[in-house]
Amino acid sequence: MNVVRRLFSKLKGGRLARMAAPAAVTQFLLSDVPGDRLESIASGPAVADPVPLDHALALIADAGLDRLDFMPAQLRGSDGTADLPLRAGDPVTARVTSHLLASNTICRAAARDVLSAALPGMEEVQLPDLAGEATDCAAILPS
Repeated sequence: MNVVRRLFSKLKGGRLARMAAPAAVTQFLLSDVPGDRLESIASGPAVADPVPLDHALALIADAGLDRLDFMPAQLRGSDGTADLPLRAGDPVTARVTSHLLASNTICRAAARDVLSAALPGMEEVQLPDLAGEATDCAAILPS
């Protein structure tokens, strides 16, 4: 889903950083994304999109979205050229600094440290990272 969002958004996929150029951009992030990949947090408004354009277009075609009437125009800017996400190597990327303030991983580690100090000998149980429909993920937890 983030791949498609980055392709069509006015801000995602590094476009916010592009619009801010030549100013430097510093982003402070709170992540709920497994793996904390910057391009996936809020669909990456200030970072390059690592997904090749042909892969993104293939995802759109596989979902049948390429048959929608508005699709060709959606991929063009007001001047008729493609308004594509920022790509690695674009000079704009050198002016972006990212700071991950909190994430599931950071919060779990902090909770583990606090609980270990408060409850010596506590046994830790690590649950797997889950992704997908909530009802499907919930079925995994009791096992």
